[in-house]
Amino acid sequence: MAKPPHRKTGSPSKNRGKRPNSHRRDDREGSRGRGKPRPNRSDPTIVTPSRWMPKGEACAESRPPTMVFGGIPGETAKVRMVNRGRNQNAALWQNSRNPSPHRVKPSCDRYEACGGCPLMHLDEEGQRKARRDLLAFELRSAGLEKIKVEAMV
Repeated sequence: MAKPPHRKTGSPSKNRGKRPNSHRRDDREGSRGRGKPRPNRSDPTIVTPSRWMPKGEACAESRPPTMVFGGIPGETAKVRMVNRGRNQNAALWQNSRNPSPHRVKPSCDRYEACGGCPLMHLDEEGQRKARRDLLAFELRSAGLEKIKVEAMV
């Protein structure tokens, strides 16, 4: 008669086949693991955007970059973070001590809630300048920096 296969007695270990905890990323020195507290996303932050993004936000070059809805490049402003991500942050413009001369109060009550008209916080000349800057950036990105962008309608 054949012997039955050998079976272990007792309950299997819960950690069977798993590595010990020493391999965990947050246990290593210098890592940014789960134990490190993150700033509250509603705390006001001061940023100075440097350029426009294609969707109409102003981009503050930081690590990671911060997209400021309602911001204007070159205008130092207090913003409220609405999302802190791994690759980019999102923020809403709150106020500025020295607002841009092109800043106006948006004419629509739903400006922030809707987000459909991202340049509504600029006067007409500011909107033209923003569109020129966006077009010039896209041309440079495509390797067409020799093309000069004239005044736009």
